[in-house]
Amino acid sequence: MYIFIWNNNNIVITLVITIDTVMETKIRKIGNSLGVVISKAILVASDINDSDKVNISFDKGKIVIEKAKRPRDGWEKRFKQAKDVEGQFFPTELINKFDEEEWTWE
Repeated sequence: MYIFIWNNNNIVITLVITIDTVMETKIRKIGNSLGVVISKAILVASDINDSDKVNISFDKGKIVIEKAKRPRDGWEKRFKQAKDVEGQFFPTELINKFDEEEWTWE
């Protein structure tokens, strides 16, 4: 996990936290399924909380558990960036009455 800190002098400090622990656990029966308990240390390092959704996949003989991304993560930032550079990408000949009189960025 990487943590970036930005201070008043524009210096970036990077703190790297690693887990050197291998967790051994037992597969457990949960109803008609099987499950596994993951330690808090691994969940904290992975930034996974008890209410988060995860993606589980199989890759090269390993089960991979990753925090699921929200479908619209980052959209707000990208829309604000688009507003800031709007004139660079939208030629004036494409502007219409709606764009001029009704459309507003909020």
